[in-house]
Amino acid sequence: LASAVRPCGAGRDAARAIAGRLVRELPALTGVVVHNEPLIDPLIDAFEELGLSVPGDLSLTAVCPSPVAASARVPVTSVAVPSAELGTRAVHLLVRKLSGVPVPEATLLPPRLTERASTAPRGA
Repeated sequence: LASAVRPCGAGRDAARAIAGRLVRELPALTGVVVHNEPLIDPLIDAFEELGLSVPGDLSLTAVCPSPVAASARVPVTSVAVPSAELGTRAVHLLVRKLSGVPVPEATLLPPRLTERASTAPRGA
């Protein structure tokens, strides 16, 4: 299993450019994780323009709120980060720390994975 991180700008042109780059650089690419919600539909379009179907040839998962992922042209598997709870806990920990109360070095909150139509075994 190999991974690569590629930053991408906003808009359809940026989606086309990054899709082309990923396909050239990683010909065995089977999945993409997107952390830029406005690019979900443009990326699906860009991969289709390159002859790759989502999810037949390529799975797509987004780190974003569930309603955003569900409303994509192809409903996208998503990882929802509990941002409200994260903010609340951060404030509580900061108040405790400023009061001299020891706080844990790390606090982990479980994300929520919701599988949708954008992920499948290659060729399925």
